[in-house]
Amino acid sequence: NSCGCVMEMDVDDSLSTINARMLTCGVPDPTFVPGDADSCLTNHIANPDNVAMIPDYNQLIIGEDTGGHQNDLIWIWDFNTKALTRIASTPYGSETTSPYWYTVGDWNYMSFVVQHPYGESDQKKCHPKWVKTYPNDPKQKECEDSCATGEHLRVLHAVCKPK
Repeated sequence: NSCGCVMEMDVDDSLSTINARMLTCGVPDPTFVPGDADSCLTNHIANPDNVAMIPDYNQLIIGEDTGGHQNDLIWIWDFNTKALTRIASTPYGSETTSPYWYTVGDWNYMSFVVQHPYGESDQKKCHPKWVKTYPNDPKQKECEDSCATGEHLRVLHAVCKPK
């Protein structure tokens, strides 16, 4: 599965795996064409990378590091209901890291980190979606430079013309 899965495993007393099964999996988007933002359906996970348990609620936090969703997401898997719920989205080009659940006294806190926002995937997705329209216009050069550095989100869309 190109969109990835989270596996659940049974372990014995020595913590050796004795059974493994898919807990939840991403689903490739059957209508995807190159250049689209999401190759995996957005109501399912895509390339899970980090997990953390919420023991008192019997839930699992799942973080993504994917090219399958335009924005990486944080999910909660509920073991009792077998429901997957999206709870957070990161800025374009970033990934989720370090999800964690804290209990301090009578209070519970969830945290996660957003790493390199507006980073790596912006550069890959810029050039196929933008074309040269005015070859002698200095604003076109500004668009190309911003795409090359991943800064095109700070450039007004009037500078670049979508296909």
